[in-house]
Amino acid sequence: MTSNIRAAAAIDRIGMTTAGGSNASDTKPMTSLQADHLRALCKKADEPFLDGISEAEAEAKIQELERKTGTDVDGDGQAGKPLL
Repeated sequence: MTSNIRAAAAIDRIGMTTAGGSNASDTKPMTSLQADHLRALCKKADEPFLDGISEAEAEAKIQELERKTGTDVDGDGQAGKPLL
């Protein structure tokens, strides 16, 4: 449940909601940049890498792991621009 809330917040933050209310990132697989960043964060946090997730899920997990590993330097939940 928390993951869904974070994913929705990530989408709202980057403004990717479509006119129909669904989200383009809900079904698109994560980008290669997201996968690379997530893989590095998972290794640093000693967590398994989640393959086959959506862009929105990847963004939410990236934010969670950035906070957990201390790479979210300004504490706003956003270490940088979304990796979409």
